[in-house]
Amino acid sequence: MEYKLLGLNLVVLFSEPGKHSINLNELINMFPVETPFVFWQPDPISPGTIKYQQKPVEITVINNHYQISSAAINNSIPTYFGEILSKALKASEGRKINAFGFNFDFSCPNLEEIKDLFDIKIATKNFTYLPQSSIRFTFKKNNLTLIFELTDRKPDSFLHINVHHEEPYLPKDLSEKIQEKLNIDFKTAEELIKEVLVNA
Repeated sequence: MEYKLLGLNLVVLFSEPGKHSINLNELINMFPVETPFVFWQPDPISPGTIKYQQKPVEITVINNHYQISSAAINNSIPTYFGEILSKALKASEGRKINAFGFNFDFSCPNLEEIKDLFDIKIATKNFTYLPQSSIRFTFKKNNLTLIFELTDRKPDSFLHINVHHEEPYLPKDLSEKIQEKLNIDFKTAEELIKEVLVNA
């Protein structure tokens, strides 16, 4: 089956809410040739957002969620994304991480409707079925939890996969491993797609 990467992100769960001990100066100088959009109030609790346009990267802090996102480039992970993740983690060295996970979004051209794909029988008498369904599965592999969510859309179905690590880390330590974890988790997500949609 065919699938195309649309975008991805890393979500880090801090032990405490807020954007304190995150080095804003490092975040706004990720790409020296571009000045990003910045919404970052001086108080430690309100949400913060940094958004680059030329290279589609966005960094947000909401409560205890620290998210670094990027659109895909030619349906692939941008070559610079691992470095951006490492820099963003190092910028939060004053924090403690309780858990983290990667999210991958795909489009799936020419995929059957969910009810046909998984042989789900719809036998309602007084209701008309509409082909706008979603289905969600949860899987375990080793110490990972994976969420697989598929949504009927036309012309392309939408697929979201979350690869969750329930692992405490210090940001500096995770920054040194993040490229490897990104590569492994993306490969794991692709393996899951091929197994779940083996008959697609």
